[in-house]
Amino acid sequence: MKIAPKSFLTLKKGNRIVGGLEAIKHSWPWVVRIYFGYTGCGGTIIDDNTVVTAAHCCRGYDTRLDRIKVVVGEHSTAVWDLGQFTIGVRGMHIHPEYHSVTFKNDICVLQTNDMHLRLRHTAAPACLPPSSWHPDVGTRCYAAGWGRMDLNKPSVVLQEVDLDVISDERCEQTPNAGTFIPGQMFCAGHLSGGKDACQGDSGGPLICVKDDQPILVGVTSWGLGCGRPNSPGVWTKVTTYTKWIRTLMSNS
Repeated sequence: MKIAPKSFLTLKKGNRIVGGLEAIKHSWPWVVRIYFGYTGCGGTIIDDNTVVTAAHCCRGYDTRLDRIKVVVGEHSTAVWDLGQFTIGVRGMHIHPEYHSVTFKNDICVLQTNDMHLRLRHTAAPACLPPSSWHPDVGTRCYAAGWGRMDLNKPSVVLQEVDLDVISDERCEQTPNAGTFIPGQMFCAGHLSGGKDACQGDSGGPLICVKDDQPILVGVTSWGLGCGRPNSPGVWTKVTTYTKWIRTLMSNS
């Protein structure tokens, strides 16, 4: 069974962020749209100079940083939104143990030019999770992106969807078994199907709320279809990589 990254790198029929709805404009100030050449992925702002996304989005662009554009404050891809701006990338760090076939360690850190977030009304950082914290099974979290719609068309406006954290044990009872790696990945969605991320949403965030703060818990990674029953999406488990991300941030 072929793994499908939830980006435009693999084209397959599916819906937008399945079962979701249009987000309120600028209610996701930490979400960015990243253009790797003509390929679109999502990402999450962590601080003025740091964006976290998926390694499979970054692959092949480590020597072509000039072809990467990070669009901040975007809601509609059809019009230029008030407060929207584009920022350049000056550094890229694909996880050194990323594996492109299995999506092992599917995480990438982009170092951007200064976004001056304190001066922006449409952009803000999400929080990294503590290195020992992951939400309990059943916790309701939220994903967002501009992923594919019916007839293989991407969504024009930012979509959001609520998803529940699923236990590793239950995830290994789905078709994800055999590729799913506990500790590096986790599943989220609804086992009855109907809600999920899809192609074009890769690299975007799964956000959970802790102490009234938005916590980047997952990076949209892969799945077998979109919103199928007993086939939840798979996210990179950010808590496993918090120390690595912070080290890159401090070194920059």
